Parts: sequence; structure tokens; C-alpha cells
Amino acid sequence: MQPADPRLRYLYAAWAFLEIAGFGGLVFGWGSLVFVLKREDIFRNLCENGTGSVSNVSIGVYQEDVSNSTSSSSSDQATSPTLQSSGLCDAQDAMLNLVFSVASSFYCLAAFVAGQINYRYGTRFTRLAATTSFSLGSMAIVFTSKEIPWLIFPGTCLISAGGITYFMTNVQISLLFPKAGSLVVGLFIGGFEASAGTAQAIKIGYEHGISLQASFLILCLCQLLTLVSTFIFLPRDFIKKQPDSALLGKLSIKASKSKVSKKVEKLPPLKSLVVSPTYLLHLYWSAVLQFRFMFVLSSLNVTLEKMLPSKQQGEGHRALKLSCFISLLFSDHPSNIILFFFHTAYCNKRNLSPLRRKLMPTVLPLALGTSLGVMMSAAALVERAAIVCLVFLILVIMRAFIYTLLSGLLLAV
Repeated sequence: MQPADPRLRYLYAAWAFLEIAGFGGLVFGWGSLVFVLKREDIFRNLCENGTGSVSNVSIGVYQEDVSNSTSSSSSDQATSPTLQSSGLCDAQDAMLNLVFSVASSFYCLAAFVAGQINYRYGTRFTRLAATTSFSLGSMAIVFTSKEIPWLIFPGTCLISAGGITYFMTNVQISLLFPKAGSLVVGLFIGGFEASAGTAQAIKIGYEHGISLQASFLILCLCQLLTLVSTFIFLPRDFIKKQPDSALLGKLSIKASKSKVSKKVEKLPPLKSLVVSPTYLLHLYWSAVLQFRFMFVLSSLNVTLEKMLPSKQQGEGHRALKLSCFISLLFSDHPSNIILFFFHTAYCNKRNLSPLRRKLMPTVLPLALGTSLGVMMSAAALVERAAIVCLVFLILVIMRAFIYTLLSGLLLAV
């Protein structure tokens, strides 16, 4: 089988979607993972040693631990009533939030590093590095326990790096679709968002007796299936952009009528592109919205614990994550439709420069993404359980606009 065969592009796209949905954005299911980590008493010692303050909220996890304990020392007896009545340890939550912050930052840094590696060494070498990173991260979480909780830091960081690299190397498959490339990118981004469902599956398995260690060991073995795409579907270097057949026909007719000397288009240097106002403004815009998204996502678990009684927290987590998994699969398509509509409208306007014809279709979608961020921030100020669902819905749609339009802009330019 020839790698990157255009005749098999639908097979490549389906396989890439499964890869991204399974392993791409596992860190975005942090709300489910942190629930399991608390059950595993990760960083619980910060509360038992008296180094962390305890708030006036109960979460049922510690209540079960206290009610099931048959004996305790005198010092534990002094701590247990506090945990039973309160249960939410600020020091533990702060440390787990730090884990998510470090993993999110490493995820962004890894995207830059993976891009450089991909540019210099090609797709195959980059994907092998991603497989190694994801495997090491999974094994680090397998060996994480309350005695050695610090392993969760390298575990989540390496998994984030491997996941974003899988996404980056699979996006080039959209080049095999000359007319529907942006829709394929939107589908991949929907799978990237929906990979939070993998974390939800780990949480559900944990509730039914499958340990955290067993789940990540199975995940580590399953992600080895990505080697099929690495060695069979994708080329060693890169997928070349497929020319449009209609465009080729027009060019051939024009060339037959007149002899035009070929001029090699000189690309601008990389430094001039990086310091251009277009790039800097877009980088600033996406960074602000990305920061807002990460902040809301990291605080979701604590918000649910404060607003819902302990008996309803499991159902609240499950309902939100299930709605997230379903909506993320389809939330990227409206933004792609808007982008495709304005691209069609502006592509025939010859009075604009080529760069403006490519950038103008993104103006309205970018404005909608920013407006959604403002709406989400305003709704988050209302501390009611019903508003959490609205915040989460806006969060999903806003993130779809961020990444779909960001990838569409990069593909256009």
C-alpha cells in the first residue's frame, strides 16, 4: 500500500479521527480524572498533615473513607471529623489544579517543539516520538500512588505532548481533500475535543471496579495501534497538497493559448511573518481565549463540588461529560460552515489583495468566538447549579470557534 494514496483518503480520515478522539486531548477530560485521583488519595497527605485549609463543603469521597474505617489513632480521630464534615481540602485542590496548569502549559509548549521536529525530521520520526511520550506518560500514571503522587506531573505532561503531536501530524490528511479540507479539519478538532470522553470512560470504569492503573495500562497498549498509521498510512515526510482538477484544467487551457514564462514565487522570510501584525494579533487573540478556556475547565470540578450535594456530584459530572462528548462531535461544524460561506463570498472579490481575500472570511467567526468568551465569563459569575450547564455549553461552542478557525487560517495562509 502506497502511503498517502488519495484513493484511500476516507480511510485515512476515519483512522485519524479515531486516533485523535482516543488519545489527542486526554488532558481536557481533567474533570473526570481529578475525581478518580481524589479517590486514590493523591496529595491527600497535604490535608492530613495539617498544611492545607479545609472549606465548608462536603464531597462524599472522604465521608466514605471515614465511615468505612474501623480503627484510627488519636491524631487521626482529630482529623477525621473535620474531613467528614468538610471533606474539600484546599491544599489538595490547589496541587491538583497545579498539575492541570503544568500539563496545559506543557501541552502548548509541546505543540511548538513538535512543530519544529516535524519540520526538520518528517512525520514518521515525529509520530514515533509521540508514541514514546504517550507510553512513558501512561506508565508514569500507572505507578502513581498516594506514596509517590509526584509522578502525576510527568505523566500528564508526557500524555499531553503525545496527544497534541498525534493531532498535528494527522491534520495534514485534510490536504487530500482539495474542496473539503476545512470540514475535515473541523472533524478532527471535534474528535480532539471529544477525546475528553476517554477520561470519562476511565472514570466510569473506576466506578465499576477497574483500577486507575489498569485503565492507563490498557490505554498505553491501545495507543500502540497508532503505529499502523505511522508506518502504513502516512508518508515518511509530508503529504503534498492535492491540486484541484478544475483549476488544473483552467491552467492547462491558458498555457496552451499563450506561452508565459515561469516565475518562481519567492516566499518571505520566517522572521517577517512572525513579527507581522496579522500573526501577532491572532496569536494574542487565541492566547487570551485559550487561557480563559483552561481556567474554566480546571475550576469545573471544584465548582460542582461546591454547588451540588455529595450524592448528586457523580450524576452531575456524568451528565456534563456525556453532553460534552456528544456536543463536541458536532459543535465544530457550524463554525466550519460559517468559514466556508464567507470564504466563498470573498474568494471572487478581485478588488481585494490575495491576503485580504484569505483573512476576511475569518473576521466574523473570530468576533463570534470573542463574544462567546465574554458571555461565558458573565454567566460564570452567577453561582447556581443550573448556570453551570449554560457555562459548559458556551465553553464547548467557543472552543470550537477557537481551534477550527485557527487551523482554517493557517491552512489558508
